[in-house]
Amino acid sequence: MASTNEPAKPPGPYFLWCMSGNNRESVVESLGDDSRNKAAVNKALGLAWKNLPGDQKQLWKEKNNEMKQTFENYKRQGGVVSPGAYAKAKARKKKGASTARGKKRSAEAAEILANFSNEEILEEISRRLNKRPRTGDPDSGGMPTAEVSQGDQEATQSHREASASADENAEAPSPAELLRKFGKRVPEEERCGMEAWMTQRMLTITTNLRTTLGKSPSNKEVWLEAMRKWTGLSAPKKERWNDRAQ
Repeated sequence: MASTNEPAKPPGPYFLWCMSGNNRESVVESLGDDSRNKAAVNKALGLAWKNLPGDQKQLWKEKNNEMKQTFENYKRQGGVVSPGAYAKAKARKKKGASTARGKKRSAEAAEILANFSNEEILEEISRRLNKRPRTGDPDSGGMPTAEVSQGDQEATQSHREASASADENAEAPSPAELLRKFGKRVPEEERCGMEAWMTQRMLTITTNLRTTLGKSPSNKEVWLEAMRKWTGLSAPKKERWNDRAQ
């Protein structure tokens, strides 16, 4: 539940304009039979925003900047930010996938344990807790275990260290900063959706560029690759990302 003191998140000038007054309603009403067509509505809203006089656009940009400043101040003072609808849906999806994996593993474990007696299971648990070697013939059909050599342990440790080092160097640039610096030609109605899309894809883009270039990519190189991929998205996909950003 959102805090009663938590300020509204800045949605962006375009979406702020859409949500204010009857701007959206008047555009929807003008579409007649197409008013139920989501793609037609988004297209009409984008066109209406594009045709808005520059001085009026500037007012909405200033209002959005004021909201952004208030929101950033709230976060700097330690305010708790509640997750948005998209973040909640993503968390539910992740939890559902985790639960499904857990059920599958439990079923697999139950199937394996069904082949052994209670005495064999208890003996194996005791052996593993005390880190004792298994007695008897290894081919006699006893419970499965993992035999790890010293060389395998060293290789695993090296892999973990390399992965940790790669993770430390894999910090991706801020999508908001890239948009501010390089995205002046991105249409206003696409900016929020592109930022949300870049937030999800930035680490992958940066990692792939690092592999391809053999070095850490510059912010400009990351932006050009992100822009290339975003431009290749279909209009419906861009609209879905815009919706998620709201």
